[in-house]
Amino acid sequence: MKLAPTPNALAWLGLSFVLIVLDLWTKQLALTHLQPYRPEPVIEGLLNLTLVFNPGAAFSFLADAGGWQTWFFSALAIAIAGLLGFWLRQTRRDDWRQALPFALVIAGALGNLHDRLRHGHVIDFIDVYWRSYHWPAFNVADSCIVIGAVLLVLFGLLGPARSLDTGTGSSSSGTGTGTGTGTGTGTGTGTGTGTGTGSSSSTGSSSSGTGTGTGSGSGSRTGSG
Repeated sequence: MKLAPTPNALAWLGLSFVLIVLDLWTKQLALTHLQPYRPEPVIEGLLNLTLVFNPGAAFSFLADAGGWQTWFFSALAIAIAGLLGFWLRQTRRDDWRQALPFALVIAGALGNLHDRLRHGHVIDFIDVYWRSYHWPAFNVADSCIVIGAVLLVLFGLLGPARSLDTGTGSSSSGTGTGTGTGTGTGTGTGTGTGTGTGSSSSTGSSSSGTGTGTGSGSGSRTGSG
């Protein structure tokens, strides 16, 4: 009988699609409601919403490179998304430790690719800071890339998921034997009986055995005086 092929992990691209839509939606909200480079406090001393235009990579990497980085990162995003999509095709659908990070990185790469091709820069708006130190502004796509990369490293260090082992048990049986003997002596006739029992057990089952024996004898004695 021919076995059905194992489903691949391309279905995880559905998660990538949802995250891309979320990324583009939040960026549009930022463009609509925020003024460029004007912080809007969300959590005082920790989080602002600040609209920033980033021509570089995630977290403003190479933002001041001069313009070539826009096309470089666009080509890189296409290459990475294509490669990870190919790997998803080679991955089992239930192997979530491999498929989930791939889907996250694909979402982040394509979300920022959309910005570069449409606007010439990436739209960032999440501004995390502590006192006077501000982490470079980022967006949902950047978060997907970082979380996916961290999960790839983490799951790589932990090794492949172990499959569940099943065990079988066996039982053996024991047998028991018994023997019995009997003798009788005396004037006239005599009879005797004997019984014997034996038993043994082992894991799983037990048995017992019985044995019986009979014996008879006769004798006489004469004398004169």
